[in-house]
Amino acid sequence: VSTLWAMVDGDFNVMIEGMATSDRDGYLRNTANREDFSKMSETLSHYFSSVQIVARKDLDPDNVELLTRVILDSSKGAPPPLINAGFNVQPLVREADGWRLKATDNPHSPDPQAWEREGRVTRYVR
Repeated sequence: VSTLWAMVDGDFNVMIEGMATSDRDGYLRNTANREDFSKMSETLSHYFSSVQIVARKDLDPDNVELLTRVILDSSKGAPPPLINAGFNVQPLVREADGWRLKATDNPHSPDPQAWEREGRVTRYVR
């Protein structure tokens, strides 16, 4: 969640710290990522209202998925397609100093009920 807040708040360095170490170096090597982050953050902060951690799925002791729900401020109009509102799966990996967001080539917005059918899931929000 702190990584998402860094995206809303426009803090590139905090967002980088929230990434898995294995993903961080590659992300930093692409100099366009900082500029893309700035544009995305500005857009997201305009529409963002809140985020909920809906559930956690334990995949193994070092990998989990969080089902999150991003809520946008509907009074601001329809957001651009780059903002993925609604339910999202955030893969996390345990590192020595805590949990970090893993990059994924397959970000998805699942049907929450289907996502919960497989694996050991702890639901936080009904």
